[in-house]
Amino acid sequence: MRAAVDLVSKNAAETESRLARFRYIGGGEPTAEWRFLESTTRYIRERCGSDSVRHFIRLITNGTLLTEERVAWLASNIQFVTLSFDILPELQEARPYANGKPTHSKLLEVVRNLCAAGIRFHLRTTISAAGAGRLEEMVQYVHQNTGAKSIRFEPLSAIGRSVSTGLERPLEDV
Repeated sequence: MRAAVDLVSKNAAETESRLARFRYIGGGEPTAEWRFLESTTRYIRERCGSDSVRHFIRLITNGTLLTEERVAWLASNIQFVTLSFDILPELQEARPYANGKPTHSKLLEVVRNLCAAGIRFHLRTTISAAGAGRLEEMVQYVHQNTGAKSIRFEPLSAIGRSVSTGLERPLEDV
């Protein structure tokens, strides 16, 4: 981690913008290793400070491990959050907890907490064949049930969980 942060900060110091950009993403959920996330963020601030470089940190998360306390930490330490959320309850059912319980109500709570904390964020919704004709309904649902201001729609790719769960890609000619 330190070598990667050092490299990004050093390279940013050689640019006109002097801005180092970092994204927490993962082959899993980045917030599952919360202490590592905290220590890495602390190191980013320290290293960029010593290099006189500004930093921008983005977190991409499924939100299921976020608590009010963690959202408060995000508000002080992370500049932007992408929350993966399929919005409509029946579409979010394809993304349950490991024990099979639904995640929809938890994510509504997280969205409200992000809004209350003043965190810049957007919802990233993966559009499968089941959701392709429901984009307007999704926008209305977000407007009526959350304070979120931005939704990013992305088509489903036939990789990872989508293959094992049988989700289908949206038709390309619709």
